[in-house]
Formats: sequence, C-alpha cells, structure tokens
Amino acid sequence: MDYAELASDVLGFLDEHNLEGVHLLGHSLGGKVAMRVAMESPERIASLIIVDISPREYPPYHQRDFDAMNTLPLKEITSRKDAEARIAEMVPDWGQRQFLLTNLIRKDDHFEWGINLRALTDQRDVMRSNSIAAEGVYAGATTFILGGQSRFVLPEDWRLIDRHFPKARIEVINESGHNPHIEKREDFLAAVFRHHDVDRSARV
Repeated sequence: MDYAELASDVLGFLDEHNLEGVHLLGHSLGGKVAMRVAMESPERIASLIIVDISPREYPPYHQRDFDAMNTLPLKEITSRKDAEARIAEMVPDWGQRQFLLTNLIRKDDHFEWGINLRALTDQRDVMRSNSIAAEGVYAGATTFILGGQSRFVLPEDWRLIDRHFPKARIEVINESGHNPHIEKREDFLAAVFRHHDVDRSARV
C-alpha cells in the first residue's frame, strides 16, 4: 500500500460512478490521499477540504493508537462503551478514542474492526510519508480545517501549504484537537459550509 495506490482507488471509484468535478474532503490519512488525487487529476477535482494534516513527512506517531486497537479483545467486549473504557488508558484523548471507535462494527454476536487494521499497522511508515511531490501544485479552491489544540499542522507548515495550494484558506477551530469533526462538530460543519459558500439556514 502506498499513496499512489490509494489515489488510484479513489480515481477508480470516480471512473466507476462517472463522477467529474467532485469536491473531496479528507481527514488525516484521508487528507493526504485527497491531496495526492488533486495533484494527479486536478481537472476532476472542483475543490478540496483537508482536515488537520499537512503536505509533509511526519515523525512516527499513532503508535499507542495502533497498540490499543491491536490489543483490544474483540471477542470479549460487550458494547462500544466497554471498548472505549478498555482503550482509555492507552488513548487518553476523548476525541481520538471516538475517532478510533468509528471503525468498530458489530457483526452478529461480536465486534470487529471495519478497516484492514493489519495493513495499516504494517504500513505506518508509508502513512507518515509525504503523499505529494515536492513540486506538486493544486490551484483549485482549497480549505485546510485545523484543530487549534492539535500538533499535526504547525505554524511553520502554513508556508508549505501556500506553496502547494496557492488558493488555500486556513480555518482554525481553537478548542479542537486532531478530530474537529468529532470534537467540535458544529464549528466544523460551519467551516465546511463556508468553503462551499452555503447558507446553512437555507438547508432543508
């Protein structure tokens, strides 16, 4: 698994469903994939929203998250609340626990991970690598939505964002960490609607 393959999967989905001029939103790893797709096929991407990730290589991270997920005794847990309690010590951040547990699904009389956890665990070095080329530029409308308490996008990254995404806007949700779509949902949705210049009060 690498970013070229992941981007190819997204483009294959667009081909299968005859989709053009799409608006891509990606968080963390998904944000890195969305950046790669936009660089490879800018004519197919109407705009981008990237959530709390930067176009650069990262040091090792999420080790405790992977440890928590891999050691969770899936055959023993009785509920999502039970699962949360079991990983709380290894994943003390509430928002991050909620994010991880969105991947936990009930099947018949037990729980299982709805993601390929083994592949993600094995490919951690790929995940933290930069997904785009050093000279890559996407000139379409782009918004980066950042958690003000997160360390995934630092002030020094903003110049890097501007280089690769010259039309980028940056929105910071001050009271959120790495998962603003979970921790500050209304503020996150407001930022998404601003990106699309949509009046939320007009929604049906």
